[in-house]
Amino acid sequence: EEFEGGISKAELIQSLIDAFYDPLEKAVFENYSNLVFLGTPGSGKSTVCAKLMHYYGTQYSSKPSVVHVTPEKLFEADRLNFHAKMFNFPFARHHVLNNDSICLAERQLIEIAWDFQISFANFYASNSVLYPSVKPFLVLPAEINNETLEQIMRVCPNVKSVILNKCDYGRFSGKNLMMLYQNGCKISVLSGDRTVSTPLNIADQVMMRGFVEYALKI
Repeated sequence: EEFEGGISKAELIQSLIDAFYDPLEKAVFENYSNLVFLGTPGSGKSTVCAKLMHYYGTQYSSKPSVVHVTPEKLFEADRLNFHAKMFNFPFARHHVLNNDSICLAERQLIEIAWDFQISFANFYASNSVLYPSVKPFLVLPAEINNETLEQIMRVCPNVKSVILNKCDYGRFSGKNLMMLYQNGCKISVLSGDRTVSTPLNIADQVMMRGFVEYALKI
């Protein structure tokens, strides 16, 4: 309604799809050997890693290592280990963050706990050109509130690839959509299936159109 008379809904939707969808994002999961997952507790980082284990385990003869960097020793910290055992992936847990070690290793799925994400984000912002095989993602639950997203954007301003998780549970607001746009973010994955027995669905034009229409209530 705000753009009525200036741009058609079809043009608006297509403009947003073009802004957030990058067809090259699908190749990221093939071409980068170290995938790093950042986000608040409960955003679904472990589930995303498990879905990728399912994907790599069925597609490739060699499996990446699964790494969890967290100060925790029990409870939530055991979930990723459980998934790694279930899919028969090598697993390691580090209670201290070593950015160089993470970025120099070969073929890893890396979940970094919130406690260490500022340190990693600052390191990556200053050294990303030295580690072309490293690709960080922000894992965001669809129902995330604007204040929390704003905080995450401040913590990780150089992380531009987004995985929107739990899309079957909540609506990603138009205000949040604008914040992603202002930060130059691209949406790599739209996930609403929280079972780990199916691989991630990489975003495509059709999925993005449905997401934009749903987010803007069109």
